[in-house]
Amino acid sequence: MSQVRWIYGMTLVDDGNVLMCGGYNNGTYFSKCLLYNAAVNGWSTIPSLPLAIAGFPMITLHGRPFVCGGSNDSRILSSTVYTFDTSGVWSARASMPVGLLWHNAVANDTLDTALVCGGQTELDDSSVQSACYTYSFTANAWTPAASLNTARASHGMAVYKGAKKNFFHLIVCVLWVKSLTIFSSLRLLTKESVA
Repeated sequence: MSQVRWIYGMTLVDDGNVLMCGGYNNGTYFSKCLLYNAAVNGWSTIPSLPLAIAGFPMITLHGRPFVCGGSNDSRILSSTVYTFDTSGVWSARASMPVGLLWHNAVANDTLDTALVCGGQTELDDSSVQSACYTYSFTANAWTPAASLNTARASHGMAVYKGAKKNFFHLIVCVLWVKSLTIFSSLRLLTKESVA
């Protein structure tokens, strides 16, 4: 990896490799995307994002990496969503309802959805939100979803399948210096709540 950066997006792609895009270092925002190939223990480049951006989540939905929101060197929060399509270029998808920074996202191929929760709507900490939005891959559209119990930013999210068929749970976590607290176990990704 040629550039030191942080607050970048990263996702596991279906071939078992890791894709890392964007980020920030010492006043510079990046658009460059790097693909890590575990089989050869090396990095290669793929086409850069259409804009330099940081502070966003990346997910993989139906085998396609997605970049959702973030902030750039103009200090503007983005609602733009990009996906790396099958032709090998980044293309815009439906924008999120609001520009976000420090939010997180999870994807669920079974339900054809992604879920974005929390984050900040402004650059200051007073704008941390609890709102969640569901993205439909097929419809290329966003809809409001049940909110988190508490406003969160810079949090982790994971989805696990429950015992019932097509019943999925969302866990939202915030890691502080000496403790891990699970704040919510929500049923946001059930077929009933998406329909």
